Amino acid sequence: LSGKIIKSLHQKKGRDAAKKFIVEGTKSVIELLKSDFQIENVYVSADFKKANSALLDARKDLRLDRKST
Repeated sequence: LSGKIIKSLHQKKGRDAAKKFIVEGTKSVIELLKSDFQIENVYVSADFKKANSALLDARKDLRLDRKST
């Protein structure tokens, strides 16, 4: 997603138009990963990746750039 689209998702109008939403915070991201929602993009810290690698690996549909920090 482009920075412009991500920024627009912080407003209800942008979320409604894109039919997408942002999930922030460790607990909420973990809940999302455990859900059956289709996840388009995931941006996590190296610490989150390390602490939750099994959960991330369990999501076969997830495309996560493992090289990013």
